[in-house]
Amino acid sequence: MRNYERANMKGLTFLTAIVAVVVFAGACGLMGGGSGVTVTYDGNSESVEAKDSRVFAHTIGDSVAHTFVIANYDLPEKLDRRSAFKSAKEDGQKRVEFTIIGDKGTSENTPIKPGEYPARVGNVGSPAGTSNGGKIAFNKEGKEDSEGLNLADMKEGKVVIESVESGTVKGTVDITDGDTTIKGSFTAKAG
Repeated sequence: MRNYERANMKGLTFLTAIVAVVVFAGACGLMGGGSGVTVTYDGNSESVEAKDSRVFAHTIGDSVAHTFVIANYDLPEKLDRRSAFKSAKEDGQKRVEFTIIGDKGTSENTPIKPGEYPARVGNVGSPAGTSNGGKIAFNKEGKEDSEGLNLADMKEGKVVIESVESGTVKGTVDITDGDTTIKGSFTAKAG
């Protein structure tokens, strides 16, 4: 074997090893970033890979609420409850939403606190420190349709906020009402 052939083989072996490490890290979730949630509704289960993932604040009663929105399309620049509604306008577009409720006596300016927010179970209003339902929105026949977790039938689950750093929130969601489920990890930008 000639020297340049040996050098090419070493380069090819090294490149193959790098590709294998990257594929392994990606498969194990070690590459970081992004959001990927699995949604189950109407007997179907599918993944929603985030192209845009954000969280916005509003109030419910006398508590701050943070609604997370994970979409496989670009969300409206100014995201709030009104602008997110009916934003899945093209075939294949999907959006997942879920909300956590902060402490009593807090406002829209109150930052998200890391921790566990158990599912609000039963028809009990919106107690502080809980996750408060969710929704899967999708484009069907040229317009947005949705499936919501029936709040009165929430069975179990939780949202865990793992970290809040430099306007980025990371966590996991696993909530269900028995028929509709939202489950996975997320990374969302505040605002």
